[in-house]
Amino acid sequence: MRYVYDKGNQVAQGREQIYAVREDTGERILIDSYDERVYGQPSFWKMEKPALDFFLQLNSAQASAIFVFFISNMGTKDNEVDATFEEISKGANVAYKTVSRTMEQFRDCDFVRLIRRGKWMVNPSMFYRGKPWVHGKLRAKYYAIDKEVNS
Repeated sequence: MRYVYDKGNQVAQGREQIYAVREDTGERILIDSYDERVYGQPSFWKMEKPALDFFLQLNSAQASAIFVFFISNMGTKDNEVDATFEEISKGANVAYKTVSRTMEQFRDCDFVRLIRRGKWMVNPSMFYRGKPWVHGKLRAKYYAIDKEVNS
């Protein structure tokens, strides 16, 4: 993405057009990406292409609601979500069994990992919030989470 910097307002604005292809239907989707960064702005949200592909492949409104719940409740510095299945169920307005089934799919696709009961971490290779240099630290932390707990 190319940015144009306005010295007077200390704002950098960028625009990029990306085509994404849904694997199940072959449909091409044009995504207009606009970004505006203000000098001194503390952090931003970043969705990597694997997260977009993952989101486009969700096959139900309930799974999408759970995805949005996770992104909305993710910590700004650690990519962690503090929520039990009951809390996810209430927050996403989805049945408990659906949450259980969907979370299993999310773990199989490596979108989230369970740190301990009621504490999850969203894969920073897909989605993260924060400053760019935090990304490497988050990835190291995520991949250090014991895979045995998550299988």
